[in-house]
Parts: sequence; C-alpha cells; structure tokens
Amino acid sequence: MLNLITGKQRSGKSYCVVSMMIDYLRSCKRPIYTNLPINPDSLCHVACGGRLRNPALYHSYMLRMHVFVSFSGRSRANFVTFKKKNPDFVKLYHSTFDRKRISGNLLIPCGNDNYMIRQFWRYTQTNSIVFLDEVYEIFGSIDQLKHGKEARKEMLSYAKQHGHFKDDLFLITHDPADIDKIIRKSLNKQYVIQNSKYKNIFEHKALKGLRWPIQFFIVKGYEYGERESQDRYNVFPKQSIFNCYNSFNVSDFLA
Repeated sequence: MLNLITGKQRSGKSYCVVSMMIDYLRSCKRPIYTNLPINPDSLCHVACGGRLRNPALYHSYMLRMHVFVSFSGRSRANFVTFKKKNPDFVKLYHSTFDRKRISGNLLIPCGNDNYMIRQFWRYTQTNSIVFLDEVYEIFGSIDQLKHGKEARKEMLSYAKQHGHFKDDLFLITHDPADIDKIIRKSLNKQYVIQNSKYKNIFEHKALKGLRWPIQFFIVKGYEYGERESQDRYNVFPKQSIFNCYNSFNVSDFLA
C-alpha cells in the first residue's frame, strides 16, 4: 500500500514513525528501509525488550533494518558519530557487507545528490516496508530536465505498481501538495499527526486557547481524499523511543 504521513514541524511525525517501525519489527519478518536519522541499536533494543535479554532476537531485528545514509562532506566525523551511537549495527554492517551473507546492505550509502534514494526501489528487497522522509526530494513535482524522463517514468511506474512487489510505502511530508500529483492519485491512506502541545482542547470559538496540560501525539487515519477520519488514537511519548532517532540531525541523513 502507498500511504502518506503528514503533520507540521514538531508534530511528532518522526516519533510516531519510529513507533511504527518497532511494531513492524515485532509483528512480522519483513525488511524495513528508511532515510530517517534513526539509531538502529537503540531501536532494536527497545523492540526486543533488551539486547542482553534476547540477543538472538536483537540480532535478527538488526538484519532487517536498512538505512539510507550519507557520510559525504565531513564523512569521517559523521561516520564516527554514527558508530559511537550504533556500534552493533556498524559492526554487523561490515560483517555482512564483506561476506555477502544477506541480500542488500544494512547501510546504503548515498551521495550529496541523493542519487540512490531517488531510485530506492532498485536497492530494496521484495515485500519491504519503506519509510521515506522529506519526500518532496523524491516524489516532488519533479523537474524532468533535471531528473530525466526515463527516471521519472520508472519512479511513477513503481508508485503505481508497488503492490506487485508486496511493498508497503510510507511517504512523510509536511504538506501533500509537495508530492507529484500522479503519486497522490496512487495514495491509499493518509495519517495526520498533531502535537497536543500546539492544539486546542476544544474547537468551539469561545473555548479556544485552552491547551492540553500534558504532551502527547494525536494520530488520525483517513482514506486518502476523504474528510472524515476512519481511525483516531493517541500516542503517549516515552524517552526510550526518543533515543531511537536524532530529532534535529539533518547533516548525516537524507531526512
């Protein structure tokens, strides 16, 4: 399915997406790909309930996580920072990369021009779950001269036929209008995320200004194009999940 996740800045999109990754790790055995600035060591630790308690499960979760990442520019410094936060993931990456034991690399290096992330479907496995942040860089209203007619044609073909590969694709952005209109026609569901910190408790004009006393994230699910939500639930944040990603890191990752 082709899904859209939207929300304003600081709405909690990254937190909710990381929570979804943890749920997918626990509930199925499919590979997960993302360009979010995640910390795989922490994420898999949370998912399995502690790497020392379940070392085999922790290892299997690691093998299913694949991260599109760029260490260009200050590559050495960026890689050292990533390695300090994710020593198990980097060690596993080098082992599997050298010995070619698995299909696909845990780390998928990308240059500054986002070349590989723009053609991510060439590097993912069948039956994958893919979370892509800042999708205007990938599925935006694309300049055909810049990206090439054939590349755009291939990208649009994947968007329409991703179901044949049994993939579930989640596009993350602030505004649906940022996405190519042909891609929008292929969308199935939209999840709108809001932060209670910036939302009124009541919509009535006389009561506006009353804010929630605690912070949580509000998730509304829609069939794309519909105005009435089919689902709504609240996500109450935990510090352990905040540790699974870098909220403001835009230099190392394509996010």
